[in-house]
Amino acid sequence: MKHFRKNRLDQLTEVNKRGEGILSCSVACNGAHEYGKLLEEVGFLVENGLDQLLLIFYEPQTMRVSSIAPAEVNVTRLGTLKGTYSDAFFDSAAVIRKNFPDLPLIASGIVPDIVCYGMGRFVEKLAEVGVDALDTPNYKAVTDPIGLVAYTVDAGVYYIPPVTGADIDMNDEKHRELLTRLTVIGSGELFFVPGISGDTKRICGEGFIPSIQYIREVQKQNSLFGRIIAIGGINTPEDVDQLVRVAGVDGVHFSSAYLNRVANHTSKSEIAAWLREVKEATKI
Repeated sequence: MKHFRKNRLDQLTEVNKRGEGILSCSVACNGAHEYGKLLEEVGFLVENGLDQLLLIFYEPQTMRVSSIAPAEVNVTRLGTLKGTYSDAFFDSAAVIRKNFPDLPLIASGIVPDIVCYGMGRFVEKLAEVGVDALDTPNYKAVTDPIGLVAYTVDAGVYYIPPVTGADIDMNDEKHRELLTRLTVIGSGELFFVPGISGDTKRICGEGFIPSIQYIREVQKQNSLFGRIIAIGGINTPEDVDQLVRVAGVDGVHFSSAYLNRVANHTSKSEIAAWLREVKEATKI
């Protein structure tokens, strides 16, 4: 039976209505119940413009982190230095939700870890601790061989499918059909991937305009209001400008670009200045 509950991703439309793009970042959970630093980090991000948060999950029995970005692997390992356990992600998510009740929160990890934990159990616990959506890189949500998307729908959790921007040929009917199906699946939010995570090449938004416009048309036809968030290979305010103001996405996500700054011990003042600069670049 489908559950009906408040989903904080829906409020992101208000960010765009204010003329701002959505700013999103990744952090790792803590496996040793030491939440002070985690809450301090989330608070710092919120103070500097964060609109939604991705919290990386893993299953300790497998730790199948090879499919996520190297920066995410490193920060996950740091979070487990003093130990971990199967519910480390959920306990971290619950603490974040208690302290930031209105912050949209997304679980980000890979499907084998969900299966190892127990798929139905995992998705129900997402809803229980107040997680709003699930992101699973490299999973073929269109074919959905294990029925994961249906589990999220039943739990009232949005499923966020990725669309690899560079691989879309809008002249190919099969590509348009695929993009239509992904847009409908991503009814709450869609991840548009303009580049490879960790890459530092400059991004040109012009080539992504046709696919973004097509997504908008499908959303309009299906009365959908999911936000389009660019994720992957984004580093500079210039990249953000190209994606938001040129290509037309609703916001950007920083994983490696943010996490590498933290790992390299960049000062908080420098990170704050960078966050404010990229947030400014989202404004239309």
